[in-house]
Amino acid sequence: MAQRTQSRLLHLLIAGLWLLLPGPVSGGELPYGQGLLWQVQASDGRTSHVLGTFHTSDPRVLALPAPVAEALDQAETLALEIVLTPRDQQTLALAAMLGDGRSLDQILGPELFARSAAAARTYGLGAGQLRRFKPWGLLSLFAMPPEEWQRQRRGARALDFHLQDRALSQGKQVVALETVGEQIDLFDSFSDAEQVMLLEATLDDYERNASHFEDMVAHYLGGDLAAIHGMMTELAEGVDPAFQARFVERFNDRRNRAMVQRAEALLRRGKALIAVGALHLPGPKGILNLLAARGYEVTRVY
Repeated sequence: MAQRTQSRLLHLLIAGLWLLLPGPVSGGELPYGQGLLWQVQASDGRTSHVLGTFHTSDPRVLALPAPVAEALDQAETLALEIVLTPRDQQTLALAAMLGDGRSLDQILGPELFARSAAAARTYGLGAGQLRRFKPWGLLSLFAMPPEEWQRQRRGARALDFHLQDRALSQGKQVVALETVGEQIDLFDSFSDAEQVMLLEATLDDYERNASHFEDMVAHYLGGDLAAIHGMMTELAEGVDPAFQARFVERFNDRRNRAMVQRAEALLRRGKALIAVGALHLPGPKGILNLLAARGYEVTRVY
């Protein structure tokens, strides 16, 4: 597979898995389940903003609402989950490839590999291109509709990197809350069996991906993160609860704690915009609740 195609596949993977398997919330409404943009004020009055993003290049999502554009324009620093350089993209692409002499069809078996290859054809990818990838290298591709994949292949940038480009053009500082190595470790920490289980579950729901995506875009544009959370919880039904708990801790809760800790220096300085995947924001273990627990005043803006 060409290096450009590998990088875009990994870009979708890193960007997209926040949509999978959100943690359950027991009773009541989801804390901070409504709203995309929040003002975060430190005890000394210095203010910043936290924005929930949807990692897509859909033009409807890239059209920044006025409050979001204003928060970005007024910020001195933009913090994203990850900032990818060309070298980082190459590192990620290589990390998703099998290097132990096996091929993907050997790991998946003939039936699941055939299903994967059939799905990949709708994205313009052939079976030969898939054999070099680890199972997790296909998950986010199949979680997105082919239209999103084609947009990114043509060079469209997902919202996070659209914000990055705008911030850099304005001479702002752009920083990452996670490293490329940490992102790779997230996926490589899954066993082959766990990766295969996730891939199979994704393929089982593949026919409805486009409609799910449209529903998520609509909920996102309406700032209804609780509705997206509810959709993902419903889609995760049937997944082994023990595995789901490990997944949520690894991909969401642990990362939320780390991102809050790393963002605090920026929040104490003020005039920062923290932009991360929207489902990192709500819930008892979400970023907004963690900030409130640390004494920040959290107020919805949009």
